[in-house]
Amino acid sequence: MKFNYHIKLSERNKIIVLFCFLVLIISLLIFFVILPSAREIKEVKAEIKNQREEMEKKYLSGINARILSQKAPKVKEKMAEVEKIFIKSEEQLEFVTSLEKIAEDNQVEQTPNIEYGSSKNNDFYKVIPLRISTEGALANQLNYIRDLKSLRYYINIQSIKMKKNINNSGSLEEEVSLFIKAQSYWEK
Repeated sequence: MKFNYHIKLSERNKIIVLFCFLVLIISLLIFFVILPSAREIKEVKAEIKNQREEMEKKYLSGINARILSQKAPKVKEKMAEVEKIFIKSEEQLEFVTSLEKIAEDNQVEQTPNIEYGSSKNNDFYKVIPLRISTEGALANQLNYIRDLKSLRYYINIQSIKMKKNINNSGSLEEEVSLFIKAQSYWEK
C-alpha cells in the first residue's frame, strides 16, 4: 500500500506556509537557544561584576593595610607624645612640684586647687578641674602664665580673671591677683 499524496498549493498558500514554517523555526530558536543563552550571559555578567567588586575591596583593604603598616611607627611615636601630656596618677607630686617651681621662678605666690572630686571620665583619660590663685607683679604674672602653658602636661586654661591689688608699700610695679580656671588631663 502506497500513499501518494500530493498537495497542490497555490503560490500564495506556499508563501504563507513557508512564512509560518519560518516563524515556527525562528520562535523555536528564540525560545530554546537565544533566551537561555541571554539568561546565562546575564548571570555570568552579574557574577563577573560581583567578583570584580570583591577584588576591588580586597585590593583596597590590602592597600589600606599596607598604608597602615607603613604609618604604624609614626602613630606609635605620636601616641608616645600624646601619652606624655597626660598626668599619671603616680606623677601627682611631680605635677604639683612643677607648678611650685614655675611660681618660684617667676616670683609669684600661688595657691593651686586640684578638684579631684569633680573629675569627668572619658574613655582614655579623666578631666580634673584646676583652680589657681596667684599674686605678684604684672610682668611676673604674664611670665607665669607663659610658663604654665609651656609645661609638658596639657592644661586647658578656660578663664583668667585679673584684679589689681591696692599696694601701700610704695612699689613702682603694679601688684595683681590672677584667678585661673583650667582643666588638667589625667591618665586613667
